[in-house]
Amino acid sequence: MQYVPGFNWTRNPQLRVVKDVAPGLWVGLSAESPQSVLPPSPFAAPSNVNLSNAGDPVGQLNTTTTYSNNSVPDIIGKVALEPGFGHFELKGLVRFFDDRLSATNLNAATRLPGRTDTALGYGIGGAATLPVIDKRLDLQVSGLVGQGIGRYGSAQLPDFALKADGSIAPIPAFQLLAGAVAHVQPGTDVFIYAGWEHASRAGALNATGYGSPTLVVTGCDVEGAASGTCQAETRDIRQITGGFWHDLYKGSFGRLVAGAQVSYTERDAFRGTYGIAPSNHLVTGLTSLRYYPF
Repeated sequence: MQYVPGFNWTRNPQLRVVKDVAPGLWVGLSAESPQSVLPPSPFAAPSNVNLSNAGDPVGQLNTTTTYSNNSVPDIIGKVALEPGFGHFELKGLVRFFDDRLSATNLNAATRLPGRTDTALGYGIGGAATLPVIDKRLDLQVSGLVGQGIGRYGSAQLPDFALKADGSIAPIPAFQLLAGAVAHVQPGTDVFIYAGWEHASRAGALNATGYGSPTLVVTGCDVEGAASGTCQAETRDIRQITGGFWHDLYKGSFGRLVAGAQVSYTERDAFRGTYGIAPSNHLVTGLTSLRYYPF
């Protein structure tokens, strides 16, 4: 489930506080690393706009990757409730995106030299797990909607693009996931999940924005098309997947588990030149054999 589009999660450094408010009721608040996901090519920031910097070896940072300019941690809150039937959650997050505009090539009539732009990202969502048939069938649904939330979905859609003046344009988005797990017999689970992540147009109507109708997409569905003719930017990622896990062995020496899974994924891009909306799909099959010593 972790990698199914529509699932909300990250793994990053954080400081978290959790409190038991009452029986079956918990609240949590965390401050987390605020790394941003930027659109891939053809997105291009103007030369005078700085969005990220390479790791500084003096600060023991990884020099082979880049780090966002965001100066404030992502703030995430959650309320979890277990009233005796199922598990329910309400969640929200606030993000602060920063970029830096240098004095080089700036239009002084519209921008101030050496300016830092800050924009707000946010999301609100919920989740529920319901034991529809006790010890036999569990249903799950979750979702998150807001702007600048791409990083928190498995599809890793971008968080923000840029406006024509170089300032930040958080990308409106939503993420949805639904699934079911059937415990058909002791040691055997069968599952199915369906997920959807969507991003909207944002920012300038060129390569500095996201989803611009001016991008060239005429070669996206042509095998061997000339380089540069497929500037598709993702609007929707949808997937349905199903499979099973079965205990081959479970005893004093650990646990040996076999699994198999198949998925169908669709990717739809924004309409570009001539009103063309590129789309593609992928079918994937996976098998797994895992040993757990404990």
